[in-house]
Amino acid sequence: MVRWCLRLVKGISKDRGQAGQRCFCRACHEDKQEAKRKLTTAQEALKPRDEIEKLEHVVKSITPAFMTYDSRVVKYYLQNIPWVGNMLECYVTHRCALEMDVLMLLCDPTSGLQVHTLERMLSTMRNIRSSILELVFYSYQRTWRHSRKQHIFSNPQDTPDVCIFQGKVSTISDTYLNSVLNGHISSIQEYTLLWSEQHLNLKTCASDHHMKYCGRVLQPGSCRHRDAPIFIYKAQNTQNGSFPVSVFTHSTSCDDVTLQRAHDGYNQAKARHGHPDTIYAVNDFPTRDGPSMMQLLCPSRGLKSTLQIPTHMEVKLIADDKVSCDTACAQVLSSLNPQDKVFFWDTESVTYVTGRK
Repeated sequence: MVRWCLRLVKGISKDRGQAGQRCFCRACHEDKQEAKRKLTTAQEALKPRDEIEKLEHVVKSITPAFMTYDSRVVKYYLQNIPWVGNMLECYVTHRCALEMDVLMLLCDPTSGLQVHTLERMLSTMRNIRSSILELVFYSYQRTWRHSRKQHIFSNPQDTPDVCIFQGKVSTISDTYLNSVLNGHISSIQEYTLLWSEQHLNLKTCASDHHMKYCGRVLQPGSCRHRDAPIFIYKAQNTQNGSFPVSVFTHSTSCDDVTLQRAHDGYNQAKARHGHPDTIYAVNDFPTRDGPSMMQLLCPSRGLKSTLQIPTHMEVKLIADDKVSCDTACAQVLSSLNPQDKVFFWDTESVTYVTGRK
């Protein structure tokens, strides 16, 4: 048995419906009824608890009804056939659906849009569209009444009354946008991680730690701390700009346990997929992190670094704010001769020194 159903699809400025077929299998329905009878018989006979749980699992696993366009179908395509999943017109969830254009805005890391910011932007676009439709509605009525008045009605009082525009503006909540973002990332995360493991390597590597400040971080004890520091370690392939290793760490040392586990996982993937060995590596603190980094990238080479930059080439700039720091960095770069070579350039907008920030 098959019947058509409509799923609400939310777009940038308007909503629409997406048609799909709801299929019902009679054979699966009979199997489900038979499984229910076996479960009832086992419960009445006071069978062991593990046997009853197995029968309950069988009953729940049989689903006679199936939608041809629902969240399970979209998740299957995104995980197994991504090129088909990304050609779908909308991303379907258990509540409704979202246009692919909105999903692209939601997942674009370069736009800088937060979930609540995107919610306000979509609400503004929908209100603008509602105002345009209201203007078109009354303008069309005015044109129609003027035409009817000249050609049909001899008495001006016989003209029809003006209809009132009763449009409603639907919204998209930030809670729903956040759930869509988490669901979409989790559906493609396994494929993304597998592809990265198979194709990304560290033949030429530049590693660095970053310390970011988060506005609200949930700490143990369910208390929120503002301006909590977060340490992020990234190892970049300088040839194509990819990041085979990117992990949150507890410190800025290359001896961090989480960092070592991340590199151990990369070394296992390197041996499994035949990635090339690291031939060039650089970081911003070679005197401290050089031996540890070489041990992480090339465990068979020991602790000896292949390249050490003298400390007298290191330049440190201290400024009161980010604008002053950027200005000082620009002056240093402009003062260099064209034949000079800058091996590595790293800036930090926030640096703590004794007694000041």
